[in-house]
Amino acid sequence: MLKDEWLEYFEAVNGRKPRPIDFKEALERGEFVLSEGPVTSQEANQVPSDQGKASANQQFEEGTATARALAQSQKDREDAQEAMANAAQEKRKALSQETVSQVRTIQSGRQAEDIQKEEEQRQRVAEAKERLARYAPTRPETGIRSAPTSTEVDQSIPVFSNQAQHLGLSEDLTKLDQKEKKAAKKIARQAARDKKKAEKLAAKAKSKEEQKVIKLEKRLEGQLRLLESVQDVDQKSQKAKGWGKGALISSLVAVVLMLLVGGVYGFWRNASGNIEGTWELKSSKVLDENSGKLTNALKEHEDNDEVYVSFLKVDQSNNLQTHSYFYTKGKEDQPTFTASDYLKEYQVVDQWNKSIIYIKEVSEFKRELTRVVSQLYPNADKNLVDYYISDNVDNYRLYRKGKRTKSYTVNKNTLIVSTYNEDGKLTSRDTYEKASKATAKSLEAEYAEAKVAYEKNHKSATKK
Repeated sequence: MLKDEWLEYFEAVNGRKPRPIDFKEALERGEFVLSEGPVTSQEANQVPSDQGKASANQQFEEGTATARALAQSQKDREDAQEAMANAAQEKRKALSQETVSQVRTIQSGRQAEDIQKEEEQRQRVAEAKERLARYAPTRPETGIRSAPTSTEVDQSIPVFSNQAQHLGLSEDLTKLDQKEKKAAKKIARQAARDKKKAEKLAAKAKSKEEQKVIKLEKRLEGQLRLLESVQDVDQKSQKAKGWGKGALISSLVAVVLMLLVGGVYGFWRNASGNIEGTWELKSSKVLDENSGKLTNALKEHEDNDEVYVSFLKVDQSNNLQTHSYFYTKGKEDQPTFTASDYLKEYQVVDQWNKSIIYIKEVSEFKRELTRVVSQLYPNADKNLVDYYISDNVDNYRLYRKGKRTKSYTVNKNTLIVSTYNEDGKLTSRDTYEKASKATAKSLEAEYAEAKVAYEKNHKSATKK
């Protein structure tokens, strides 16, 4: 094979031009010759003769045969290239078919298909080697193409030692396989998501159906009970016809029973919230914002060695009035009162809901509080007085709007009053004990004496 032919053959097979090392190794292996062959000095010195002419004719025929062989070799190379292209196309088709089959049977036939694909790949490699064996290099000294062994084929065409490199498809096949694997995984994930979504929708639909069935069952049960009651009343009225006006009597009896039952319940509920009388404070707890727990509200008085007296009184009209004052032990004649003890009743007990409500309008409460403070503290700092009035009015407004609430529970002789803030959180809890008539009179008498002493001392202090 000549140099130019070998170059064309190398580029057709490997898809690139040969490097110097490729050119050198191929020349050493005898895959091509640099020219058609050197002319010996003996042949050059020969005188042309008939034998020379015959030799020339023989060389011409050999050259023609060589040209034909080269043409055939070129054709064989083209056939080889076409065969390799067809093999690559068949490989892609087979791989696409296998990929479709893998997607359809991704959970059961993956391993078997991989084994089959490897077997087909080995067969194609063997076929390619057999085709390439036909294109062994022509030996320059004989001009005869020898049948190479497998070792010679591998040595003469080293680029085919790797089957993927031989076909020039390794990268394409790898990318195609990765794409197909990704597609299969994507389909599997989508199928799993669709399955979960379908299960959720089915569960939701089932839940709705069950709720509808439950509602229908309850409705049917109610209708059945109503029908049974109507039938029962009808049967009773039929029996009462012999006695005359049985139906009317039955209806009247039912109405009376309903009124009695409702009246008994209403009476019981209203009576259970009745706290008329005098209740003496035993303990008071307020919310500590730092700890978030209820703490003893009277601890400050106890630490100062003071006596704190407080009781509330509820009259027959459910008006509630709180009375409270404190004094240092041993100094009962020098008590301390607050402005709230001089305000008229503004709290009312709601027995039905067991709560304490504020009945006065905010403006009316403000006017009355301003009047009381002005009388008690005529010489007080105006800014301090304004702040005291504003703070108490704002607090009253929250109760009036229902943002802060007071509720109570009563159990025999124990009354617990609980206060809740705007967030519904418990802020204070006062525990009272029901005072007997004698104790109530004593508390009221002591309160009246302490108030007189306070006003006397207060007037003297105010004059000074």
